Amino acid sequence: ELEVLEKLPKNRVRMATRVFNQAGKQVVDGEAEIMAPEEKLSVELAELPPISIG
Repeated sequence: ELEVLEKLPKNRVRMATRVFNQAGKQVVDGEAEIMAPEEKLSVELAELPPISIG
């Protein structure tokens, strides 16, 4: 899960980052400062194979 917290100068954005496990429990919480593209981008997602851990 990503959430924009603040738009900064020079195409930078501060974002909240959260990851949840399959039970819906939050397992990662943090912030990231990223460089946003100057123009809007659109990308088609590739179909990924299933994975299993353990």
